[in-house]
Amino acid sequence: MWRESLTKKCKVFLGSNEGCRFSEEKLILEKHCGSIDVIGVGLSFGDLTEKHKKIIACADLVVGGKRHLQQTMESGVLKGVPCETLTITGDINSIINTIRDRKEHSRIVVLASGDPLFNGIGSTLITVFGKESVQIHPNISSIAGAFAAIKEPWHDATLLSLHGKDIDNLAEILKKNLKIAILTDNKKTPSWLAAFLVDENIFHFNMYVLENLGTQKQQIYFFDDVSVVEGKNFASPNVVVLMAMKSFKPDSMGGEKKYKPLNNLESVMPDGVNNQIAKNDHDKPFLPSKPSCPENLTIPDNENHLGGQGKVLQPPLIFSGMPESMFFHENGLITKPEVRAVVLSKLELINDNHLFWDLGAGSGSVSVEVSRFIPAGKLYAVEKNIRRISDIRQNIEKFGIENIHVLQMELPCGMSDLPEPDRVFIGGGGRNIDDIVRIAGERLALNGVMVVNTVLLQSMNMAFDVMKNMGFDTSLIQMHVSVSRKMPFGERLEAQNPVWIISGKRI
Repeated sequence: MWRESLTKKCKVFLGSNEGCRFSEEKLILEKHCGSIDVIGVGLSFGDLTEKHKKIIACADLVVGGKRHLQQTMESGVLKGVPCETLTITGDINSIINTIRDRKEHSRIVVLASGDPLFNGIGSTLITVFGKESVQIHPNISSIAGAFAAIKEPWHDATLLSLHGKDIDNLAEILKKNLKIAILTDNKKTPSWLAAFLVDENIFHFNMYVLENLGTQKQQIYFFDDVSVVEGKNFASPNVVVLMAMKSFKPDSMGGEKKYKPLNNLESVMPDGVNNQIAKNDHDKPFLPSKPSCPENLTIPDNENHLGGQGKVLQPPLIFSGMPESMFFHENGLITKPEVRAVVLSKLELINDNHLFWDLGAGSGSVSVEVSRFIPAGKLYAVEKNIRRISDIRQNIEKFGIENIHVLQMELPCGMSDLPEPDRVFIGGGGRNIDDIVRIAGERLALNGVMVVNTVLLQSMNMAFDVMKNMGFDTSLIQMHVSVSRKMPFGERLEAQNPVWIISGKRI
């Protein structure tokens, strides 16, 4: 009886003419007949062990998704084996009923993606049929595969599944965690998630999208600005990993904060990653080796990351021409490091108590660097955009600066209410540049210095003419900087936009 049944069901295994040895077949049948074997396929069918394949080869009914069943047939595991297959569709109740009807008299195998008990069908089958009727055969989960692909540890990650369900407190979870892995579906895609992050004003993450993990079609994409992911299509299945940027202070540490992405993070490509990787604004492919916190961040104790006082490190030192990656800033809206260094030289910061205006402050990078030269002075950073105001405040906090006053107003309105300056920098003004320069020039102290940066030729002409007509001793330079960018076999120079720098002294 045993041998006759085994001969029919396990006649051929893995395309071999020998079939299963009788002792192996009897063990498989005795252990698994009348129960449901849920086998994790892992990232691909190649992750199945010999034990998994033997159980599948001796099944009466194999249940799985279309992709898994196709891989099973192509692998040859079921070649010559008279078993039935049942495709899992959206009607899970129908699948459950079929398994219930066949369970007592058939050896049933259910194929699950990744690991059966990680947001898989395994937990559903245990709930319906009980633990005694279900055998779980684990494998590599898509989350484990994702972190392995980007070479990041995940013991400290928050794991979420958006597959076919809503998470009521999703925004709160995203705001309070530094590392999050997310299972997507055909509706809640990476594009949907990016739109959600933007709507909730959550900009502190770098985003990885990993397609077709463990297969020849595997692709890894990296984005340092989640907003650019909106509207993009990715192959399924895919996993999203969110990693907090270097200079991020968790929302849970107090106060409502808004975040924008950093660019040009100093990072390296992990060895052995040959997948296609999305590129940043400067066409430089990169993957960060590890996330890190800003230098002035309270770092929780590793032994008790949910409590304790932690250790507070000193703010980073300020120097001229700091890299963009050291500042919170909006894409492109920051004075370039090389230009910043020249601006500081043109401002002639000879006293430690200057009163300084930074008009159209953007990220506040110029104010931050000026503050090092005038510790006894006062700085007024004026910006109209609320998000950039948030960036300025975060940069002030990061560098531990106490003498910068941040003002939100649209220039030239409100300039008459500011205290009289002896140093002025104008980094933005748009169509009002002539009025802004004129009012600033009228308020500037005698022998005071004003520096104006423009990109447009028309703005340069207006600003220069106003300063000349007001009797300023003016000079004009054009900076055209080229920055090295790494190539596979060397480096190239990438030209940046030319910048006009007008400087003048009121005499």
